[in-house]
Amino acid sequence: MPQASIPLKQKKGKISKETYIAPYDFSIIDKERTEEKIKDEQSRILPSYSFDLTTSLKLLEDTTKLFSKIEDIRKKGGERKEEKIKKLLPNLSSEEIKLIASADKNVFIEIEENIKNMMNICLEKGILPDGVIEKEIEITRKKKEKGTITLVENLLTESKIKNSNLKELKILSKQPTNIDELSWKIASSYLIPNLYFDKDATRKRIKENKEIEPIMVFVKKGDIIASEGEVIDGLTEAKFKAISEISKGISNKTIYRFIIIFLLFIFFIIAFIFKYQRDLKEEKIMAFSFISFFIIAFAKCLTIWMPDFWMYLPFSSFSIIVALLSSSLLSLFLTFILSILISFIFGLELNVLLLFLNSGLFSIFLLSLARKRADLIKVCLGIFFFNILLSLFLLEEPLRAKIIFSFSNAIIVYFLTISTLYVLELFFSTNFKLLELSDLNIPLLRDLFLEAPGTYHHSLITGTLAEDAALCIGANPILARTGSYYHDIGKIFNPEYFPENQKERKEISSPAILKSHIERGVSIAKIKHLPSEIIEIIQSHHGTSKIGDERYPGPLPNTKESAIVMLASLIDEKIRAYEKPSPDAIKSIVKEVIDEKMYSQELCEAPLTIKELKIIEESFINILITLFHAKDADDETKAIG
Repeated sequence: MPQASIPLKQKKGKISKETYIAPYDFSIIDKERTEEKIKDEQSRILPSYSFDLTTSLKLLEDTTKLFSKIEDIRKKGGERKEEKIKKLLPNLSSEEIKLIASADKNVFIEIEENIKNMMNICLEKGILPDGVIEKEIEITRKKKEKGTITLVENLLTESKIKNSNLKELKILSKQPTNIDELSWKIASSYLIPNLYFDKDATRKRIKENKEIEPIMVFVKKGDIIASEGEVIDGLTEAKFKAISEISKGISNKTIYRFIIIFLLFIFFIIAFIFKYQRDLKEEKIMAFSFISFFIIAFAKCLTIWMPDFWMYLPFSSFSIIVALLSSSLLSLFLTFILSILISFIFGLELNVLLLFLNSGLFSIFLLSLARKRADLIKVCLGIFFFNILLSLFLLEEPLRAKIIFSFSNAIIVYFLTISTLYVLELFFSTNFKLLELSDLNIPLLRDLFLEAPGTYHHSLITGTLAEDAALCIGANPILARTGSYYHDIGKIFNPEYFPENQKERKEISSPAILKSHIERGVSIAKIKHLPSEIIEIIQSHHGTSKIGDERYPGPLPNTKESAIVMLASLIDEKIRAYEKPSPDAIKSIVKEVIDEKMYSQELCEAPLTIKELKIIEESFINILITLFHAKDADDETKAIG
């Protein structure tokens, strides 16, 4: 832990309020002096240019083709031969065209050879494009060869070639003749730069230069870091930062403490899941563990490479994802645990703990108000404003920096959450996905309404009962309601065989027909890619209960939600036998169904306690009494009216 006399942060440009002493020996890189040294070395690096051999060969080849065409025109003769040559050499005067057209063969060959010789000399010397501002450059002829440092003024450029004559350029060692001047006029019009800037070679030189040994500053224990009243410069700020980072390093003591705390938290998590989340699947536990380790690793990387950006850790994503995949209760508990571990990584700073813990808890609260995936934008907007409020009390940065942090953190949380959910929803159902499936306008539910209206109404009542009961015992009310909507979806085939769809009660259908709706429901659910949790509710909502002389195939419900749907569905079926059940009749039916299922061991695999079954019973009774009393009240109102 840092000494009390050493502040956690000291910014460049601020005035030191006290005299601070180094608590131990350490060394740092003097970044300002090192950067100056690198810049100084880089200023000495010359840009690298390479010869373009392709350009040189093409120019000589084009010259040969040019004179072959002119020779053909000369041989064919005719009145328009000068006009044709003029098209090939537009920069020559009429007299110069006549000379080429009428010159004997030896003179013509001499002109061609002169042009090629002059071009060779220029290309070999090197032609630079205009605009090179350096006084010296490094020229390489082959990639692996070492370059030659050359003065730019000794090289040819496009403008030099166009604006200078043979004598000025000193291309020929002799005094130029008229033939030489004519040859140069043709050659200069075709010459283009054959030296090009080699980015890769120049970058390689700069990269090699960056490996310059940095300038180190050594600080001994007891040395003055900053005196009272002294303006903190960049080097002093770096010293304070180094002390803070060293203080956050893990010593032998902190390793032992971290291991003990980590193991304790693992024990607490296991105990919590066993007591309150026994139906939580192993796959989800693995997913939560992976996300937790990702957040912890992310935090550790920030402390090593970007300690000033610790506020940008998208901690709230963890809280949101856990709440969406399981329950707000588990998310609250894990948020508390993980925020302590994260603060441990950042040196047990209180502001880190308070910022992440409060931000995570607030995101869970906001998520409880979200009803669809698009509401995540509103959740992250709320996180943005809440982070600004938190940062006003917990951070020392300027207001502009706090706003940037809050906005950036909210953006990172949003995109990380959306992308993670996209992957996780390939394997698990989330509350958003369940809410989308509970929309009664979904074609499958509309088909159920049209084909089997009685079953549809029964599913809605079951959903109302199951949702309230799940909410009362801390189970997932959205899963209970959505599972209820689909639990009898198999009755969409041959709906007339099922009592709730019959206007007048017919003979009881055979057990095989009644049992078939489960197998058909599972098939439909798989075809429609419904979540495994809903398929499980479809399979288990009758458990292994008797049907005539046979039994339903099962399995037994093994989650709180599937058990609640089983009870709600059977209670609604029993209630339908009464035209106007009294409150006492409702209580009797509910108690009878729950007791029967409990004593017949149909609930033995569901993680429900006796206390929770009592709460479920009270919830069912309250909902049903309210429902039928409201109906009676409506009937009385109509009668009075």
